[in-house]
Amino acid sequence: MLLVVAKVALVTWLQFYPALEWIARHLDTGFIVAVTFVVGARFKDAGWSRWLGMALVVAITMILPLLILGVADWTPDSDNPLDSLPWQIWLSTAAFLALLIVAGIKPSVPAPDTQTPAP
Repeated sequence: MLLVVAKVALVTWLQFYPALEWIARHLDTGFIVAVTFVVGARFKDAGWSRWLGMALVVAITMILPLLILGVADWTPDSDNPLDSLPWQIWLSTAAFLALLIVAGIKPSVPAPDTQTPAP
């Protein structure tokens, strides 16, 4: 949850100080890397494959937006291409949110009881 708050704070920060976009690009990459490891650890805790969670984060945050931009009828605006993104790009945002919800609501698998004495 703290990472999502940090992401919202970063986007809000860029609205007021757009000249600092050069550093935001690196913070955004760090955010994706951190979320990849967190979701992977959460999938492992829930009893699923850690690599499945990590691969889904990479697919949703990097590959899906590129596929959407390749398929959608999109011509970037010369002034600010982010303002002219197609509406389909929200599919990757919704998929990312769904992944975070699924990772968060799956209960943890209890650890095996190692305290029982051997017969």
